[in-house]
Formats: sequence, C-alpha cells, structure tokens
Amino acid sequence: MHRRFWGLLLVVTLNLLLLGSAKAGALRYCSATTPLTAAQQDKILQFAAIAKAELEASGAALAVLARSGLDLSYFNQRYSHAGISLQASQNTPWSVRQLYYDCAEQMPRIFDQGLAGFVMGTDDPDKGFVSMLFLPQPQASALERDAKNNALSLRLLASQYSANAYAFSTLYQNCNQWLAELLAVSFARLPANEHLRTRAQAWLAEQGYAATTMRLVWRPLLWVTALSDLVHIDDHPQEDLNALRMQVSMPNSIEAFVKATIPGSRRVEICRTPTHVVIRRGWDALEDNCTPATGIRSSGLIDQSTLLRACLYQLLGGRNHHNRGTTRSTVAGTSLCASIALVSRGPGVACCALRTCVSLVTLTACGARVTH
Repeated sequence: MHRRFWGLLLVVTLNLLLLGSAKAGALRYCSATTPLTAAQQDKILQFAAIAKAELEASGAALAVLARSGLDLSYFNQRYSHAGISLQASQNTPWSVRQLYYDCAEQMPRIFDQGLAGFVMGTDDPDKGFVSMLFLPQPQASALERDAKNNALSLRLLASQYSANAYAFSTLYQNCNQWLAELLAVSFARLPANEHLRTRAQAWLAEQGYAATTMRLVWRPLLWVTALSDLVHIDDHPQEDLNALRMQVSMPNSIEAFVKATIPGSRRVEICRTPTHVVIRRGWDALEDNCTPATGIRSSGLIDQSTLLRACLYQLLGGRNHHNRGTTRSTVAGTSLCASIALVSRGPGVACCALRTCVSLVTLTACGARVTH
C-alpha cells in the first residue's frame, strides 16, 4: 500500500485514540497539497498539450474524460475523477464539465475547467493517466446537447456531496455519479422533470450498470467516516456495510457501461512519466508503469532546460516585448511565449495560458462555475 494511504491511516488512528468521536478533519479533501515544481508543471502541461492534440485529431465534438487524481490504488482504481470534455465549451475548447466540491462553500458545484487544469489535479506529479471515450454520432450529439444544457446539469446536481456516495441513492452524490446520471438522461432521452435522479438511476440499474465495488479489509475504517464531512455510510445498504463493501460510481464502471451498451464507442488512454508519454488506442489498459510496447505510440517529453534553450534560440531572431508580465517574441509573424501568462477571466477566476515556442500549443487551466 502506498505511503499516502498509510499516512492517512496513521492520522486517523491517532485521532480515534485521542479525540474519540470528535470530528478531527484528518481526511479533508480540501487540505493543502504539496505544490508542483516548475519542472513538474512544465511536463504536465506538455502532457495536456498531447491530450488536447489527441482530442482534436479524433474529429469528435466531445469525449468522456477521466484522469488519475487521488491515489486509490488501495481499491485497485487507476482513475478517480471524470467529466465531459466539450470541444465547443463556452469556457475554452475542450474544457471539462464536471461536478466538483467547493471547499469554500462546502457544497458540490458544476464547473467547466480548462483541460490543463483538469490534468493537473493529481496526487502524483511524476506519473499520470488520462482516458478518453468517443461515442458514435447519435449518442455523441445527444450528449453534447445535454451536457451544454446548464439547467439540466444543475438539475442533476445533488445538494450534498459524498466521495463514496452509494450509486443508487439520491441522498448524496460524487463527481462520477453525476456523470453516470447525465449519461443515463441523455442515452434514455429521459424528460427533465420531477425525480430525475431517481429515474436516471433506475434506468442505469435496468440496463445492468454495475457500480465499482470498493472493498474494505478492516471494519474500523467504516468508523473513519465520522471524521470527515466528505465521506458517509448512511446511504449504503446495511448488507453491503456488513460485508465491508461499498458500491460507488467510478470512472472504470462508467467506461465498462459505455463499452457494453454503446456499440462503436472508442477508447484512447494516455499516460505520462517524467521522460515520456504513451498513447494506446483501444480498450486494453496501459501498464501501470507506463511502459511503451509494440504497436503503442510513445513520445518523449522535453525537459525545461531544452525548452528554454530552444526558446532563447528563437528569441535571438525576434523582437522582445512584455505583455501582462510575460516575455514574448515575434519571429516571422509568430507570437512565442517562454513562460506562463496569468490573465483575468472574470471575478475571482484566474487563467493560466501557456504557449511554447516548440509546440506552439495554447492551453488553458482556467474555468468557471455553472450558475444558471
């Protein structure tokens, strides 16, 4: 088991011993994380650029997008978070519409996040995975319409969040459950009237949707839920709790459902290490260590010093000027940028845009909350 899990377990155990039933906040999702170094950010941005190029080359208008984020290897889960990536998003191209937990307001929200920001949401700065599902045209067109519908997106949003929400209860909701229910509404053409979540879950059950089984090996882990506002057990069937299992919507259960029910769906998986990116097209999973194999495309990542030398070389032939604190160069009419530009995108929202003089790819990490 990974160091992060054992660290959390140690903190939880100490809190159980020292604080009894008091809420200690040891498992708070909103606690600060170790900041990424400039080199790590650079590699992840290059990874995001490759992912964006794959989306563009697909010819699709949207993709069901999942990423590795929280380390859930204890539950044998590679992916923790999923949403809908929309080429024609009102935010920026290929922004990901998703449920996220608003730490400040302590409520679930719908958020359109730029692709780079979505990919950066990871516990592991040196290894990451992204999965893309592309649907046949009829289902893709219907899902694009429904995913862009703000009123529908918000109607499917629960008022209370739980990271381990039971997949067939409306008491709570996690990010993947919101996505599963959106897919149900779109695929089944369900009318957006009363009890929409209940009807979406009923349709999923009728179609054989199987939530991911999260198995616990130690009963006191059920008690840990008392220490956090973000995990709960009161929505789970008692027989599941007695068997130390929880049925939760996760990206892998959503992918399995799409594969089984939507013939013609396509899958692309991409992984990264500090040195390379591997792309695999098809339903077979990449290796956990992100090792290239025969018939699988791989691409090297450029280290920061190489990128800087290339940019400086280009700068020698151009004219430097400053815009919003960012060094730019004009070479043969091409705007080049060797650093990250921070620009305002509305009240309280910051946007990170990156242009590298090597790939000439523009990415954005900014996003906007969906309010109406």
